[in-house]
Amino acid sequence: MTSAANAYDSVHYTTAAFPQTHPERLAVMATLFGMDPPDIEHCRVLELACGDGGNLIPMAYGLPGSEFVGVDLAGKPVAIGQERAKRAGLKNIRLQQMDLMNVGSEFGEFDYIIAHGVYAWVPEPVQQKILSICSGNLSASGIAFVSYNTNPAGQLRLIMRELIHFHEKRGSAEGDRVKQARQVVECILQAAEPGSPWKSVLEKEFEKNFKRADNFVYHDDLSECFAPLSLGEFAQRAAGAGLQYLSEAELSDLSAPQLSAEADAALNSLANGDALAYQQYLDFAQCRRFRRTLLCHADVPLRREGIPERMRNVLIASPMHSSPNQPDGTVEFLDFRSPGAIKTNNPVLIAAIRRLERIWPHAEKFADFQAAVLGPIPEALRAEVAAELANAMLKLAANNLVDFRLYHVRVAERLSEKPIASLLARLMVRESSLVTTMLHANLKLEDENARKLLELLDGTRGRQELAEATLAGTEKDSSDDRLRKVDGYLDNLYRLGLLIA
Repeated sequence: MTSAANAYDSVHYTTAAFPQTHPERLAVMATLFGMDPPDIEHCRVLELACGDGGNLIPMAYGLPGSEFVGVDLAGKPVAIGQERAKRAGLKNIRLQQMDLMNVGSEFGEFDYIIAHGVYAWVPEPVQQKILSICSGNLSASGIAFVSYNTNPAGQLRLIMRELIHFHEKRGSAEGDRVKQARQVVECILQAAEPGSPWKSVLEKEFEKNFKRADNFVYHDDLSECFAPLSLGEFAQRAAGAGLQYLSEAELSDLSAPQLSAEADAALNSLANGDALAYQQYLDFAQCRRFRRTLLCHADVPLRREGIPERMRNVLIASPMHSSPNQPDGTVEFLDFRSPGAIKTNNPVLIAAIRRLERIWPHAEKFADFQAAVLGPIPEALRAEVAAELANAMLKLAANNLVDFRLYHVRVAERLSEKPIASLLARLMVRESSLVTTMLHANLKLEDENARKLLELLDGTRGRQELAEATLAGTEKDSSDDRLRKVDGYLDNLYRLGLLIA
């Protein structure tokens, strides 16, 4: 695998937080399916192909009582990650350059193993080794996360790769490989029959893959190896390694919200109660491109029914905020993090989301949340309304409008007189506009004043000092105006999960 190491050393592949890989996300899904996963705050986590630690370092910062190990074949990214971890003062993470083929039993046991964005880009012997590690180095109740490109959609990407490789084998490509790849695809698009289904397919593939940053195109689309496979084939390989299909990494990965009731019933009829078969039929129906699959040991008992009952064991939070009530009692709730929104006139649902709105970015134990919301409901109706509430929260979670958690994230209880931002975020904002929040989410701070303010939030400055240091150059604003602007910035940073106690 020397060529792969050279490629990632010569063209840097920037990594960032990938929320679906966080051990909490894995443990939540395991809990909902009847497992008793390892304690998030005292666990061991291994990431294969960790790159520069952009995903693993924020986990180590947020979970100081857990241990994190990352391995990668390329030396330069690992060196960058080691320096970042050192600057953040982290003692619970180890990043090392090594071939994952050399990971053996002596490497130890891990509660959570992550292999994101690597499986489909390595030869079959390495794929086998990844699953071998996910089995041999996984604790008895541990969970492994493996992402991979799926068929049939992967076949479309292979067509693009075949075109580019054909062009390069002819010796026609000179200079910048990414530039040449884009040019040859654009030439083919010009020659395709106007208005034809084939041209439409090519245009969509070009848009999805070749409009991305050069380093992603270089490694993802021009790499030597690319081997997409079906979910069924992947599950069969996992079974051969002593592993079983647990679920996908998120509830949204398991459902198709846009599917009509009739279509969903038809797929369920085809699957005949087989959860894995249902997902495979869904891939064929919707041409799914990518999966984020969770695995556990084959002897672990799973329960796929009764998920609402097991929600009592999780914490619940929601980033939604409400608009004013409409005359008919309808309330619109908007997602603070994304364009997502819902409208409802259901008084129980309105009360539930408003309760979560008041505590965000914090979470509440679902059992306590449910008891509080159901307090005014007559005893005779409480069981029925409780079931409806649980199903509503499950549906919102499947649409990423509600978060399920298993521990209380180390974010500030409230806005303090002298706010403190995550040290990791303060270090990151010095390098770029992309920072990772305490909720393991990526945030791009486009506003220069917001970036400047974030860097100053070390707990030594009050609002007035922060306003002067951040906005002193805005002569048109009065002192009160600057304070109001800083308060707005601070409120946003708090709600985004960047401020700590």
